[in-house]
Amino acid sequence: EPDASRPPPPPPPRPPPSPGPSVPPAEAVRKTAAAFFWQGPGSCTPYLVTVGLLQLPHRKGITSLQFRTLFVMGALPAFIVLVACARESRSTVSSGDAGVSQSQRGSDLRTALREAKHWRTLVGTAGTWFLFDVAFYGTVIFTPMILEEIFGAGQTLMSMTVRATLIGILGIAGTGAGIAALPRLGAKVLNTAGLAISGALFLVCTLLFKFHPSLHGVVFGFVCLLFFVLYMGPNVATFVLPVICFPSEVRSTFHGISAAAAKVGAMLGSLLFPPINDAYGVPAVMLTQAMICMAGALLSHYCIANDVGDVNAGVIPVTVLEDDLDNDQASEPKVIGRAVEAANVEVEMTTDCFGRAGHDGDDALAEGVSAKAKKKAKNKVEKDKLLS
Repeated sequence: EPDASRPPPPPPPRPPPSPGPSVPPAEAVRKTAAAFFWQGPGSCTPYLVTVGLLQLPHRKGITSLQFRTLFVMGALPAFIVLVACARESRSTVSSGDAGVSQSQRGSDLRTALREAKHWRTLVGTAGTWFLFDVAFYGTVIFTPMILEEIFGAGQTLMSMTVRATLIGILGIAGTGAGIAALPRLGAKVLNTAGLAISGALFLVCTLLFKFHPSLHGVVFGFVCLLFFVLYMGPNVATFVLPVICFPSEVRSTFHGISAAAAKVGAMLGSLLFPPINDAYGVPAVMLTQAMICMAGALLSHYCIANDVGDVNAGVIPVTVLEDDLDNDQASEPKVIGRAVEAANVEVEMTTDCFGRAGHDGDDALAEGVSAKAKKKAKNKVEKDKLLS
């Protein structure tokens, strides 16, 4: 008979819930690009508002009113974001984080940080974003000064505002074109080619400003084309690349590091333009930006080794862990990978890309591999065993 004086044994610990599937790379890219699109309208809005404010009848104090109105409107987006963040629930987590303990997440992060290949990719994403923002903000912020260099000090404030608005609209079109081209070209190609083409256009603008400044229409046309390429290529790609190139356990961290490097570049670009312009003129600024863009193109080409075109097109890498396989197949993830590849299934079999797939092997593989392909893969493994 059981001893009534002894407390009943504690129930066995419940296994931790299996983590939900992480966000597929293609979906993450689409969401990131869609959110980033609104940078273009945000950059163009101040000029559109200025066009409206300049229509107000001239009277005493009107300039002060126009300036203060623009100043207050500039604070509204930040205030809206602040309120939205304050209202957001802290318990909100993505479906990919459900059931993942803090210790497990920290362990995955430390493991990924020890991978040398992540650091090389980080140099690529952070370095190209840094160099691009030096050139981008060193040009965009000083658009009025560039327009004055093209059309002279005699242009009216309204003419300058309308032309700056046109450049902003071209930026919106360029961002849309970049998002549309992203699934077809891939972020790396868009980044590398965009930086290289931008460098070439900066060089053309250097020659025009230096030797043919009187060709106002031609110079302005090339400046518009330059802005379109900047917005279409690296402006989109630098924001998206960290989402694609890093596994989920370090994705947000390395994206944050890359973005921080970009902001340092933006600050440097805004500080770099005035002294160079004052000492040597706009042609020297354009030549400097050309060299910076070319350096960014080389860095993107050599440091971002992953060809992400297939990922952008919707091919989702699947992680296969030894725990997910049968006991007799636990030591053969690479064989499984070759078998799946032989079945013409475009699945990347890695153990460190885009997070853990979960403890249930069938559920993890079901996202990227059909039942028929799995059966072919297992049959090929068994056949290889017999032949060996």
